[in-house]
Amino acid sequence: MIEFSCLGKKKKNLILFIHGLTGDNMTWVNQSGISFSDLLARDREIKKKFDIAHFTYYSRLFTSTPGKVFSSFVSKIFKGGSKTIRLNLDVRNISDLLNTELDVKCGQYESIVLIAHSLGGLVAKSVILDILSKNKPLKIKQFLSLAVPHDGANLALIGKQISGNIQLENLTPLGETVKQLNNDWIQTPLENLPKTLYFQGKYDMIVTGTSAIGYQQG
Repeated sequence: MIEFSCLGKKKKNLILFIHGLTGDNMTWVNQSGISFSDLLARDREIKKKFDIAHFTYYSRLFTSTPGKVFSSFVSKIFKGGSKTIRLNLDVRNISDLLNTELDVKCGQYESIVLIAHSLGGLVAKSVILDILSKNKPLKIKQFLSLAVPHDGANLALIGKQISGNIQLENLTPLGETVKQLNNDWIQTPLENLPKTLYFQGKYDMIVTGTSAIGYQQG
């Protein structure tokens, strides 16, 4: 759901944060306990022109105790079966939820900036592509991609075997989700897409530099 942390009257611009796998609003809080949204709101021009909000969705690696997780892992190896984590939605369903929230809560905005981390970046891409596929006006003018595994993450190959997490499956390298999103993104005319900036972590051991830089025409 979308929750506002900085809200004023008659503002036409919105900055929306989208967390990644296993994240929540605490994703955007630094070691000093200050959130990114608070830091942005300290800038007079930003506070004057932008409302700021966070989109949160359920994302957990496990819903069982460690003992049950290990038991499930062993069972999958030797019996070929495991239970899925049904509370976690896949990228497509999360993006549908976000699109609905944007329609209901953010219809007044003329310009939206998405700041997305990890899995949240795939959700952002899915939302953008879905809006364009329906020939609706795209209010999302900028997309900041923070360590987003556009090509997937190798750790997901191991993680999904242990947890049965659909969100980890979405992050599988060469998996259907990342392939489809990349293919649709590349085939979309560049002028129709929002201005996109890709950021990578220099010491990121999960999302490689090449995966963090998404495919783009031009």
